[in-house]
Amino acid sequence: MQTVKLLLTLTEQDVPVPDTGTVVPDTGVFTGMSSDVVANPATIVISVLMFTILAVVAGVAIHKLYRVGKMKVAIPVFLLFGLLFATFIPFIINSNSIIAADDYPDIEVTEEVEMSEKISESTFVSGEVPVTKLAATDWGYNLYALADELDFVPETEGNNTVITSIAEQGALTANTYGFTLEEGATAEDEVWYPLSDVAEIVDAHNSATDENSVTNVYFGILTDDSVVADTYELDVDFYATLQLATIDKLTYMQDFNGLSATDLTNVKSSMTLNEQYQLEDERDNKVYYIARIGDGNIWMTQNLDHDIVTDTNFYTPDNTDISENWTASKATYTDEDVSDWAGSANSPESYDPGELCWNGTIEDIWDYTIATSAVDCNGEEVEPHYTIGNYYNYSAAVAMNDTSSYNTDGASADQSICPAGWTLPGSGNDSGSFAYMLSGLSIPTAAPGYQAIKNSPIYFAYVGDYRGKSNAFGATGRYRTGVVRDATRAYNLYAASGEELGPKASSNRAYGFSVRCIVRQ
Repeated sequence: MQTVKLLLTLTEQDVPVPDTGTVVPDTGVFTGMSSDVVANPATIVISVLMFTILAVVAGVAIHKLYRVGKMKVAIPVFLLFGLLFATFIPFIINSNSIIAADDYPDIEVTEEVEMSEKISESTFVSGEVPVTKLAATDWGYNLYALADELDFVPETEGNNTVITSIAEQGALTANTYGFTLEEGATAEDEVWYPLSDVAEIVDAHNSATDENSVTNVYFGILTDDSVVADTYELDVDFYATLQLATIDKLTYMQDFNGLSATDLTNVKSSMTLNEQYQLEDERDNKVYYIARIGDGNIWMTQNLDHDIVTDTNFYTPDNTDISENWTASKATYTDEDVSDWAGSANSPESYDPGELCWNGTIEDIWDYTIATSAVDCNGEEVEPHYTIGNYYNYSAAVAMNDTSSYNTDGASADQSICPAGWTLPGSGNDSGSFAYMLSGLSIPTAAPGYQAIKNSPIYFAYVGDYRGKSNAFGATGRYRTGVVRDATRAYNLYAASGEELGPKASSNRAYGFSVRCIVRQ
């Protein structure tokens, strides 16, 4: 915590005022050992436990020495433990001053700000307090201010002039003061805030900040001619706390890439269960719904719609779920060139059927024509989660030009066309698999599971698959994992109208299936 002393000198004659209105002497740096800092409960608990253990050990030792008649030994032992107690007592007493450096980052403030002015019927004087956050932050920080005594205290004994904080935000009134972040504010401006004896946020930096980020806090005082000429003092304490990673601070799907375990936990806890959020894929600026659902994981709640491109090294570990740069050998087919679909099991093929959405109904027929079961995604009553997205064969789904070496049951590419920080689901029962997801949502594999899976919060779409033509659109949904069963088949989620759900189904690797990604753990 850092303290700035505001010195207000009111005189009956003109006084020289510095051009800046401030005097900036040497400044100090908060080291994390200030006695003004709020207690760290963990430190107190640890200290008390150490003290208790020390007391018990001392008592047992002295008691045993006394019983065997070795008091000459007991006395120095007693003195030794007494010395240890004396060492720990101040540690415990000052435990309220010990804080986690990560929680209270170092700040630097001006130690004194001097303001001088001649008394008149209406005297306004202001001063600037630059508060510098020394280190860079990943997610921003909050700056707090408070004062133990809220009145400016006169230097001369017997002076009963009272200059106190305004009661609420607004303009300054006679013999009050306030603070603002607005440079050049006048007393009449309704931008002044009251100071409190309870720490309150002065400024919130809600995104990453560079080192030496500065918040300029301005204090303004308005007095009338009833005040007594004197020097008045007010001590204002500042401290900062780090902001945590939260979902609202993420813009891109790739922002999950490289999150620490702590940051990921914080992001998850900031997400309301089953609520839908939207993030952008920085590779093509397409926006996706995501949600934290009942299995404890964060899932995409609409199908991946990324068109694979063949630009050299377009795909990197920073934008895609891969360990090294990748240049795709085949771009995503569109209606113009989809006739080139070869049905390859081991080289990447994918198809973009256009900006169409499943209409949300489940047909009892197997229709091979998309047009009769899909609608324009811009329709007023279209559920946006049911965007068809693209179809990916196994190789395209795992972002590889040749997957022929993956030919034994359980072999996993451990990478995917998902955005960096996301991956394909697994094929087992562990967290991150389709089976685990269904269990976490209490969706049975038997009917009516096939109905529940298309609803909130996961919205699995029944958009069939692609085999050189659309297959079973409106009747089934098939979703890729990154795991193969053998040289020709890979595991997937299978959902079909009226049928049992298959979270560990396996189908031809050459077929184009939908992709849903999950945040990597």
